[in-house]
Amino acid sequence: MAQDIVPIELGLPQGDVVTLWAPRWREDGEEWEAFLGHEDDLYAFADTARLAAFVRTDSEHDLIDHPAWHVVPALTVGELTPDEEHQYDLVGVPELVAEDPDTWVISELADIVAMVRSLADVCELTQVHEILDSATGFGLLEGGTLPFSGREGAIVWTELAEVVADKWDDVLDAIDEVVSEPAIDEAALATAQAELAELEAQLSDEDSDDAESESDAADEAETDDADEEADDAAEAAEDVAPTPRSTRCAATWTTSRCSSARTATSTCSARPRRWPATSRTPVPVRKATTWRSW
Repeated sequence: MAQDIVPIELGLPQGDVVTLWAPRWREDGEEWEAFLGHEDDLYAFADTARLAAFVRTDSEHDLIDHPAWHVVPALTVGELTPDEEHQYDLVGVPELVAEDPDTWVISELADIVAMVRSLADVCELTQVHEILDSATGFGLLEGGTLPFSGREGAIVWTELAEVVADKWDDVLDAIDEVVSEPAIDEAALATAQAELAELEAQLSDEDSDDAESESDAADEAETDDADEEADDAAEAAEDVAPTPRSTRCAATWTTSRCSSARTATSTCSARPRRWPATSRTPVPVRKATTWRSW
């Protein structure tokens, strides 16, 4: 990933799409922010292979003058794949605000709303700004859960949720209207798709290895537990087994003619006693398209 140019995934009504985002940077005394696109179009792609094919062959877009752009065409498909921190499920916002405003919900929503604001700024989506400004809660998300705690916080959260229920479809429609996929070089696309298939196969093998390792570890743990239980049971049996009474035995030493060795002969003065039939042995318990300056 080139510095200051970030692959992102947007969850839109048309499906999940990937594109590039250049967070705000300063140049010639001005502050800029941009997305991969051209004029009024925001370029977005169905998968990373199509994104890679485009950036490797096309120079007709707004990010071409970005200070770090020269690095992007050499990036691999894996490096152009958005990580989890840069995946924004815009379609899932209504479901998100239906939850209680805990730390995870507020953090997730804050990231999505910040990205929506960036899209609205760069693509000049005035309607989106108006919707986000119609509820004070959208501006308080960066403060964490505190602004939404207590009785007053609950009122703020309810107001935000009502705006989402009434107008979030308008936000999605406004963004969807500026999204388009440009023409892509077929040869570059075939190369990128082969690279993506290889990457997916590698990830699948790694997942299989991880699953197998976890299974082996679980089996080994079960075996160890079974052995430990067996050992405990054996020890318990030894602790509760009765010890026979000793008998008096006397040893007499004799000398053999053919050898100077002495042999001990044991004679017992008492017979071994049988245990009573009643004796019992106890049983052992067994997780912008366009540049924008400020």
